[in-house]
Amino acid sequence: MFLMGDFNASVGADHRGWGDVIGKHGVWTANSTGLRLLNTCSEFDFVITSSSFQKRNQYKTTWTHLRS
Repeated sequence: MFLMGDFNASVGADHRGWGDVIGKHGVWTANSTGLRLLNTCSEFDFVITSSSFQKRNQYKTTWTHLRS
């Protein structure tokens, strides 16, 4: 099963706390939308694959506001 969408979620890089859900290649910290996505994925045994594969840093994120 695939769950796809634009959730505006930052799931962060805490792979020790969310090891069953995210991989070792996340960035930054989780926001409130990211925490809801992590909780939902944990509840239904989903994996967020975008953080599971190593990528160059310039390809890990899309657009970021200058004040972020």
